[in-house]
Amino acid sequence: MVGGRIRFDVPMLCCVAFLIQFLCAGITGISHAVVPLDWQTKNSYFLIAHFHFVAAGAILFALMAGVQYWFSENDWSHALGAARQVVFLADGHRVQHDVHHSAFSWSPGMPRRVFTYPDIPHWGWMNMLSTVGAFFMATASLILVWNLVVSFFEEKSGR
Repeated sequence: MVGGRIRFDVPMLCCVAFLIQFLCAGITGISHAVVPLDWQTKNSYFLIAHFHFVAAGAILFALMAGVQYWFSENDWSHALGAARQVVFLADGHRVQHDVHHSAFSWSPGMPRRVFTYPDIPHWGWMNMLSTVGAFFMATASLILVWNLVVSFFEEKSGR
């Protein structure tokens, strides 16, 4: 991007979000190279949060950038696309931030692969915030689908 004439359209916002997401995923991945920390966090939600930063976040942003670049020639709402991108990025970080903290900040660490969790302070409200953030991410994804479907049918009708 350095030295180029960059336009911050929605596909470029997705690419920048991909870089931010991949940077955060790389930073959380460094801890898995440290044996004592990896040993402590391998069966906790810290590993889940790291995986979802990489898989669900970074890869999804790259795919969204490609889809939106493909549809950028159509008559679709760039303002709606930019707002959706900001909501998706902010809530994606909200979700993963809470999952990281529930697994790492308090000494026991939230375990994974269990039926029910012990009643540890702070886990309930952090899981609730994470769930609310996931619903906002789903809403942002529905906005993307709506924007693409409307632009597709407007193109077919000849507007």
